[in-house]
Amino acid sequence: MLLNVYPGIVTVAENAFAKSGLGPHHRLVVESFRMYVVVLSLIWAVGIVTRVLMLRTGEKSRKVEVTEVGLSLAEAVLDVVMLTDSSLFVPVGDGGWIGFKVVIAIALVANVGELIGGAYRLVRSRIAGE
Repeated sequence: MLLNVYPGIVTVAENAFAKSGLGPHHRLVVESFRMYVVVLSLIWAVGIVTRVLMLRTGEKSRKVEVTEVGLSLAEAVLDVVMLTDSSLFVPVGDGGWIGFKVVIAIALVANVGELIGGAYRLVRSRIAGE
């Protein structure tokens, strides 16, 4: 939620990273990032509501499982869009991957893992007839 109020926190993190001596190979354009923060917040809000409903019912229904897979897919697609959006990053030096591109790539790997795991559970429960 901090990103919604203060998306410039990313710049603070980049500046702190630069002091480490490694230095980012690109900078995130906060104005472009704001749009993605809104979309990410919507995805996260749906995830929170889904988990609250799951806690209220005390079980993980098929609808919850499908919603979680859908959210993982949405986040993975958004990660790919962000990684390929040339207006989101300004190259520094050689314009390599060190910086927030690595963070987004790690999020992509995690989301694809969640997507595969969720899809596997859905298929397994369908075969088992649950």
